[in-house]
Amino acid sequence: MVEGRSVHIDARFAPAGTQAQVLAKELVALQPDVILAHSTPVTAALQRESRTIPIVFAVVADPIGSGFIASLPRPGGNITDFTFMDFPLIGKWLEMLKEIAPDVRRITLKSTPLSPTP
Repeated sequence: MVEGRSVHIDARFAPAGTQAQVLAKELVALQPDVILAHSTPVTAALQRESRTIPIVFAVVADPIGSGFIASLPRPGGNITDFTFMDFPLIGKWLEMLKEIAPDVRRITLKSTPLSPTP
């Protein structure tokens, strides 16, 4: 998989959830095939913007209590999860996604890291 040829990634950064809603609206407007969200505030912002684009979240402490999913084995709706986000594994996740859904051409990543990266 080569970014720009077989997959297009649009990433946004919302430190501590600031601007999360504005950036969520911006990403949804791009009409990606799937959105990857990191954190509860980011997932909530994306959920408010779209009930149709698949949203995959990570690092959400209580996805059922937050109203993102109905249950872990059967999330329902357009939102599901990864239980742990390990940034070096994102490339592998994208490879798996392309195997599962080969027609996916546009993926977005929205992240709110717990601490800034150097």
